[in-house]
Amino acid sequence: MNLADAAIKLGSDTLVMSSYWNMQTEKQSWFFSPNPDLKSATKRPSVFTSWGDWDKASSNQKKTLATMAGFKQDATNVIRRDADLIKLKSAYSKWRSDLFSVFWGKQYTCNIFVGDAIFLAYGRMVNAINVNGHYYDPNQIRSCIGPFKKRSKIEDVKLGDIVVMLDGHHVEIITKIQNYTFADKGFCSCGAGRAYEDEMGTEKCDSSFTLSETRELENYQNTFYYI
Repeated sequence: MNLADAAIKLGSDTLVMSSYWNMQTEKQSWFFSPNPDLKSATKRPSVFTSWGDWDKASSNQKKTLATMAGFKQDATNVIRRDADLIKLKSAYSKWRSDLFSVFWGKQYTCNIFVGDAIFLAYGRMVNAINVNGHYYDPNQIRSCIGPFKKRSKIEDVKLGDIVVMLDGHHVEIITKIQNYTFADKGFCSCGAGRAYEDEMGTEKCDSSFTLSETRELENYQNTFYYI
């Protein structure tokens, strides 16, 4: 899978995108990721059918299940009764075994999206994790720290390249290159860290009919990188 396809696949994962949004807006302190190598990555319990399994769960496993079930994240309002166990078991059924809950506190999620997409595309063949156990942030990518290399020419930009936007404050993955007859070349990109929940993970594109230059290749605030 190439990085552009991985970005589109990740962006369509509503469970992951919802977790990004909930962490970004401080509704919870964790997000779902396919990457088990991130700092504090927590796997789903192997089984969850009883209060005995709840007692065996780790603190972060309990926090994940409690949040998904609609309880407080610290699980202090979970009561040992059938109704609450049913809610927790339902939450467990929604927690896919290929996802890990990662507890980082409030984060701006654009670089998390890029890091998770890189993991989906390349697995452990490409390490996008910095020394702190987090994904590289936009400024680190712009500084070519880690596996990132800068495109020296706009003409060389390709699908799956990583664009650092808004003068170093945001990062996304290019999914299309757009050529116009009477306008500057543009691109479409997928990403997170967006201002609205329904935009998380979606593909956003430049248009020859608008004045916005955010996704133009020749925008001086955009720099492009490849792995």
